[in-house]
Amino acid sequence: MPASRAGAAADALGGMEDNDAVPPLMAVARDRDAEVRKAVMQALNNLQDRRALPAFVGGLSDTNAEVRYHAAEGIGNIENLRVAPPELIRAMDDANGEVRHAAAHALGHLKDPASLRALIAHVTDAEVEVRQAVVEALDEFDDPSVAGALRTALRDTNAEVRQAAVRALGNRNKSK
Repeated sequence: MPASRAGAAADALGGMEDNDAVPPLMAVARDRDAEVRKAVMQALNNLQDRRALPAFVGGLSDTNAEVRYHAAEGIGNIENLRVAPPELIRAMDDANGEVRHAAAHALGHLKDPASLRALIAHVTDAEVEVRQAVVEALDEFDDPSVAGALRTALRDTNAEVRQAAVRALGNRNKSK
């Protein structure tokens, strides 16, 4: 099947909202064509099925940044997943800012304490979108180490990051 047809098939399977599509999608998750792999990650993401976790974890090491982005996003969309795969935590060090952004959102959704160190390390990330996602993710954690990172974010050069830090610190004070 030509790559464009395979990608279209993956799109169609993901749009059907039929979780029976998960195994066939996972079977082509390592296709040679990056567009097919990206379409598979997007389709699996739409289905939000826990069985897709191995494909998402594999996608985090893909050579294509868009595949890695959709893989991180997909992990974050799996309901009731509370343990962050180590590969997702390592994705916080990805060279691509969009991948780090998706990883930060996913880690905030999972709320796994094992991811705190990686999130805190990126409160001063070079990309503003990543810093904001990190602050929002840190808001999900009730850990003493978070307050210092949020105070660092209060001095950020970007107003939205500072506002997110103020909200997060306010939420911490309300929970006490």
